[in-house]
Amino acid sequence: MYLGLAHGDVINYAIRSALINIEGFDDFKETASHFTNAAMTVLGMEDADEIMHYYGLPETQSFPHDVRAAGRADPGPGGSQDVRTS
Repeated sequence: MYLGLAHGDVINYAIRSALINIEGFDDFKETASHFTNAAMTVLGMEDADEIMHYYGLPETQSFPHDVRAAGRADPGPGGSQDVRTS
C-alpha cells in the first residue's frame, strides 16, 4: 500500500505489472461503492476483453456544485433564474 501516488503513476506501475489489481479483495465492491465512478475510473484499466481492473483507491474525490443555486434556497425549475454574485 502506498499513499500519495498520483493517478498516472498508478497506471504506469500497473502497465508494468508492478501492481496487482485490487478487485479480488473480499471487501473491494463494498469499499469501491463509497467512491464515484469518476474517482475510480482514473485508477483502473480495461483489459483486451474490455473488463475494467482497478489498481488503487482514491484518496479524495470532488463533488459537483451547482453554482446557479449560490445564495438561493431554491433556484426554481431548471435553475433558469439569473443569480448575480456582485
